[in-house]
Amino acid sequence: MAVRGEANLTALGRAALVMAIGTVPLFIGLIGQERLLHGFFTGLHAERGPQNAFTATIAYLHAEQALGRASDDVDAVAVAELLFGVCQLRAFVGQMRSPDAAVPLAEPGEPGDLDAVVAVLIRALRPTP
Repeated sequence: MAVRGEANLTALGRAALVMAIGTVPLFIGLIGQERLLHGFFTGLHAERGPQNAFTATIAYLHAEQALGRASDDVDAVAVAELLFGVCQLRAFVGQMRSPDAAVPLAEPGEPGDLDAVVAVLIRALRPTP
């Protein structure tokens, strides 16, 4: 991916982490209640929920592939799942630490730095010459 794409994916990852940190506490109590959880995402978050950001990320990655700035050999859905999945995991684990725990955005080079995850995804997306 080109430098601009790398910056975009980094910004997207950070936004996804912020969104996960904000939403995980809301739905963590609904996990065992299928109807309420489904209602939470389809009713309250139908237009602005994480599923829309996920779909938009896949569309963005497909556009980068169509422009030749990302490898066609990489599954865009898998990249989005990895990016959003790590954000959800970090938010979920942060909730298990203590009732008041938040998952801060780590500084580059620190444990939990999302930039390291994005760097792995960028290497996978980089077109081969």
